[in-house]
Amino acid sequence: MRVGRTESVCPVCLRKLSAEKRTGADGYIYMDKQCPEHGKFSTLIWEDNLISYMRWNLGSSTVEPPVNGRDAKNGCPNDCGLCKAHLRNARPILLAVSTNDGLSGAAANLGRLLNRKHYYFVPFGQDSPEKKPYSLIADFARLPAAARLALRGQQMQPILF
Repeated sequence: MRVGRTESVCPVCLRKLSAEKRTGADGYIYMDKQCPEHGKFSTLIWEDNLISYMRWNLGSSTVEPPVNGRDAKNGCPNDCGLCKAHLRNARPILLAVSTNDGLSGAAANLGRLLNRKHYYFVPFGQDSPEKKPYSLIADFARLPAAARLALRGQQMQPILF
């Protein structure tokens, strides 16, 4: 059953895409999108029933400007995370860090986010310390459990592996 439409991005090239939210056969909520270059993607976005999702969505529909929030200049995905349109009513933001410069250029930004309210991380660690000394990768197998904890306002521990 169709739940609604939204915008998303291609996980490969970050092109802005139109997306559709729907209920799956399991009753959970999924977001479907298709990139002309990289194909179709379906992502689980709510691991509960439609009534629970609609209740949450109604409660988070009023956008409150965050402290030190900035106006979006280039739109998603370029201004995501700290722009005024994305920090809503204390809902959690769950980040899965996978980057080649996590322990160099991005380290300061990760440190800032670790200290912000409502930002949670999927546990992460070094990808390959010998070959890529600055690289970090999230443990995606722990994503569903990290999401459940983030919805309860808890950071999964240990955060580093």
